[in-house]
Amino acid sequence: MFCMARVCLGQTQSPNLRPAFEVASIKPNVSGAERALVQAVPGRLLMQNFAMQALILLAYGVPAYRVMGEPSWTSSEHYDIQAKADGNVPVREMEGPMLQALLTDRFQLALHRETRQLSVYELRVAKGGMKLKQSEAGRCVPYSLDSPPPPPTPGASAMMFCGFPRSRMDGLRRTLDGVEVRMRRREMKRRLRYLPR
Repeated sequence: MFCMARVCLGQTQSPNLRPAFEVASIKPNVSGAERALVQAVPGRLLMQNFAMQALILLAYGVPAYRVMGEPSWTSSEHYDIQAKADGNVPVREMEGPMLQALLTDRFQLALHRETRQLSVYELRVAKGGMKLKQSEAGRCVPYSLDSPPPPPTPGASAMMFCGFPRSRMDGLRRTLDGVEVRMRRREMKRRLRYLPR
């Protein structure tokens, strides 16, 4: 059983009402590659070297800590997906509801939803005041799910996309870089109530 918080999934659709791909192929990935690759344009979806766990997180739009009780093979076995939709279906729909239906059909994925009390971190401003700065225009590349850029050229530095923090590791040291990363206004208002005046 896969356990997901009820708030993450919303209303469950009937299987007959879920949009589905016209043609889809799922095969085990045997390349041994370290990275996963997604190429998506309206109507077509190509995913390479994706663990089942990553497919579930993408399909349902949830962070990893909200998925519990999955078998160990969901993080160790990787798959390649090639799928074609009927018409120019938006990428968001293919990577969301249509991928959900595909996982249910091919893997008999079953979800159990429940609400749980979890520990959280509280965001506070340090004593010296807030050090965050507004982003400068032109420092990042806008990203659209319906017209993603081509894969990076081997050896070239990775693009910095607006709103997508990039994580780098050097031994035990981890760096998180982000440009034009936004905090939802609703979330910001909730946190401001707890900040020192």
